[in-house]
Amino acid sequence: MRHVVKIFMVMFLFTSCIFSGDDDNSGSSNNLVFVGSYFTDGSMPDYTAKLVVDANSGEVEVSNLTEMINQRHYYYSFWHNAFARNGRVAYYAHESNFEDEESTQYYDDFMEPVFVDVSSGVVTRCPVPPSPFETNLIPYVRTLKPIFIDDKGRIFYTVWYRLEYGDLHRPTIFRYDPETAEYTYTRGADAFVASQAEVGNDTENGAFSEGFAISSDGRYAYCVIYGYGTDFGSYHTDYTFLVEYDFDTHEITRLDGGVRGGSIYGINSDYTKLVYSMGGKKYIDLATREISEVGDVFFSTYPHCSFSTTAAVDPKTTGIFYVDFTQNTEERITPNNTYAPQFDKNGNIYFVREGETENYLCKKSDYILDTGFDTIATIPANLKYVLLVE
Repeated sequence: MRHVVKIFMVMFLFTSCIFSGDDDNSGSSNNLVFVGSYFTDGSMPDYTAKLVVDANSGEVEVSNLTEMINQRHYYYSFWHNAFARNGRVAYYAHESNFEDEESTQYYDDFMEPVFVDVSSGVVTRCPVPPSPFETNLIPYVRTLKPIFIDDKGRIFYTVWYRLEYGDLHRPTIFRYDPETAEYTYTRGADAFVASQAEVGNDTENGAFSEGFAISSDGRYAYCVIYGYGTDFGSYHTDYTFLVEYDFDTHEITRLDGGVRGGSIYGINSDYTKLVYSMGGKKYIDLATREISEVGDVFFSTYPHCSFSTTAAVDPKTTGIFYVDFTQNTEERITPNNTYAPQFDKNGNIYFVREGETENYLCKKSDYILDTGFDTIATIPANLKYVLLVE
């Protein structure tokens, strides 16, 4: 059954929240579309909801987009883990969606990559094939891993292949084309690690880490490869490397590394700068290959929607912070009780402010403290961690 709730905005004015009729989204058709999880009670959502907001009138429509839910707890949310592009939302659907079907995965609490056409609600499942490597490895898709859509509509996700008992595992990044049902995947980490000058104490093999980012056109994945060895059956990591993986040729190009430990924080909104940690927090200009230090500002793994071209927005208990990784600055831009900050294509920041019984969708167009922000609409508190769909 479709659930529809219509709510008309009450003009709440906060001391730090300014409603402005001077909205750059003005026009005859000015709908903002979000997806999120709708909860009645408990930790499992009832359904995946579609939120349509008229930014001129404040009218809100909440409807049941699909029964395909994405999390056990609301903090495994669409804002945290899903990716929206060109009217599609890709995410990891929770195992409870597939209870009456034969699973490809052995482990409990697994996920499965899917994407949804937001206009139609049609859900497409992405393949989780058997291991293309050792035949005794079991596929497992875990929570809180990145998922992407390129400008051709292809879906990118990670499958964790591992032994039922033991330490051996081979995380593998997939590129799946829904139009042709064809996919390809990362390979060649062993040969790459063996060709590097850093060999560690007894480096024997290489593996991709689960975290990654992609180029806008989907040809490249930016990821971390680590070399590892074994001591009496126990695996240990030696050196890690930041690499560019070419899905068309399967060539691997080293960008940075030769250190112990490293991870990817994310890629900026125009896909030109990759932010990562490897011997310190850094970003790399992917066109010039120039590497810069991020500095002492706090930086963590943010959702891709929380990146602009030079910065990320970081929600904390004291408010949302604007972290410019090119200028090494960090500035608080909202009061507390705000969450799910995200940029639109024009660089505006949308976020949710919590009220006593309802929540408020807000927008900020600049990043100077004390300039206020606009209240766009009142939304149900049951709708958690919404993600903008453009």
